[in-house]
Order: sequence, then C-alpha cells, then structure tokens
Amino acid sequence: MTITTKPWLDQEWWEKLIATGLVGTDQEVTNYLDEAGWDVSRRAITDARNKFGLKYNKEEVYEVDLVEVESPKILFLDIETRPNLGYFWRMWDENIGLSQMTEEGEMISFAAKWRGQEETVFYSNFHDGHEAMVKHARRLLDEADFVAHWNGKKFDIPHMNKEFVLMGLTPPSAYKQLDLMLTARKQFKFVSNKLQHISTALGFDGKFEHQGFELWKKCMAGDTEAWVIMRKYNIQDVVLLGQIYDRILPWIKRHPNVPLYTGVGSCTQCGSMNVFKEGTAYMSTRTYDKFRCNDCGAQMRGKKFKDAAELIPLSY
Repeated sequence: MTITTKPWLDQEWWEKLIATGLVGTDQEVTNYLDEAGWDVSRRAITDARNKFGLKYNKEEVYEVDLVEVESPKILFLDIETRPNLGYFWRMWDENIGLSQMTEEGEMISFAAKWRGQEETVFYSNFHDGHEAMVKHARRLLDEADFVAHWNGKKFDIPHMNKEFVLMGLTPPSAYKQLDLMLTARKQFKFVSNKLQHISTALGFDGKFEHQGFELWKKCMAGDTEAWVIMRKYNIQDVVLLGQIYDRILPWIKRHPNVPLYTGVGSCTQCGSMNVFKEGTAYMSTRTYDKFRCNDCGAQMRGKKFKDAAELIPLSY
C-alpha cells in the first residue's frame, strides 16, 4: 500500500488498510506506519480511527507496555543512568573540564507501570539496545495523562528529554507531572526525603538492596548477573512509587482533576463517586459546601458559592 502524506488522516486509506486484514489494533497500525518511516503516536491513530467511526475485524489486544487502561492513564516511571567517564587528578575538590571528559553519561534502563495494572515493564541498553529502549520510553510517555516519579522533574524527565532530542525524536504528547518527592517535602517533615526512607517509614518493603556502585560498573561491563539485579532494583522503585502514590494521594496539591478526564465521578483526586458533604469551606470572600472522599480521603469544595461577604479587605 502506498504511503502518502499523513495517511491516517484519510478515511479511504483506513478502509483499505482494515480490509487487508494486516492490522487489527491501533498499535499494529502504529507499528505499520513506524516501519514506513512515520513517527506517530498510538493516541493519534486512535483519535483518527474514532473520527471516521471505523472498527477492526478483530478485538483489540495491546502489548503490555501500551495496555489500554481507564482514563486518566497514570504512568509510574523510574530511570537508571550511567556516570560520565573521564580523567581527573584528585579524589575531591576537583573541577573537571569538558576536555577531561571522554564519554557523557546516558540512560541505561527504565521501568514503568500503569496504575491499575499488575505488570511492570523494563527496558535497557543491555537487553533491547539503546535506540529501542529510548523509543519505548517515548511511546509510553506519549500515552500518559499523568507521569508520577520521584525527583523526576529534575532528574528522570530531563534525562529522557535529552535522549529524545539526541535521537531526533519530537516531544511526546503533553502530560502532567506528579513528582511525589516534592509532595513529601512540602507536606511532611520526614528526616529524609529519599525514596528508601519514606517507603520504609510508610511500612513498605523499601528499595531492592545491591552492592552499590559496583553494580553500575558490572552493568557497564555487560555482566549478565549484574543486569538481573539492576532489573529488580529498577522495577522495585516503580512498585514503591505506586504504593506511595496511593498512600499520599489526598495530600497531593494541584493534582489534576480526574473527573475532567473520565467524564464521571466526583472526587477530584481519585474519581470516586463515594463522596459526602462535610461542612462549609470558608474562602476569603465566599463560602462553599465542603466534601470529602470516602475512598482516598481527599477534601474538595463545591463549584457554586453559598454566601458572599458584603465587604472585602482593601488591598494596597
């Protein structure tokens, strides 16, 4: 079949492609176009097919890393990187110039899990090759409505964006970031805001134990047994993200309003219908009905105000 300019926007192209029986899912269409040199997200394919009201001749079944979940799609994500390599003179108090660096660090693996799904996926340089790993990461981000991580705003996401631009990839579709470390830092006074400390303080298993930097050295050397440990370590961090997210959900400020994505539900944090009225919320000049979610514990207020003050403070 001849591929023309953005064929997925043409209804006749869709009808002919489906009639061939070569594809039966949106992901298979995405892969088909990828092989033809098109960089298009599955979300764009789904939207285009739905626009024309077309259906496949068989039931859609997605790969585990792109599995269909109820909107909004929340992705728990964690990456691992290797260090920069170079020459240096001293063990401490040393400024290392660019001329001393021989190789820049890069992402070596990532693990990810959709909220509501049991399985956590893992990709790495060692198992999948660098290019395939990076493309898998971008496709997952492209599917996500929210991405939850730990210090990801400063670390994981900028590292991944660097990998995308180096490979000549375009930015993934827009998503909201939920940096759980920032919530822990702002809302609580733990002795440490490290993932290991907070996860164990909350009663979870904690990070997967390993031998420290030696693990990274062995992985960079291609040690198969070391990569088995790295995989477990990376995946466990993602498991902890999901557990912590569920525990601190009602504490997350400016959490995206879930019913706006689902079209149903009442609780702005989790989308539950199990919400009850809990008094009055007093704002600066107006009052509103106050509500609490019985499932996640989040508090919210009604949209319509009950009463308004006749006078308001004078600001200078």
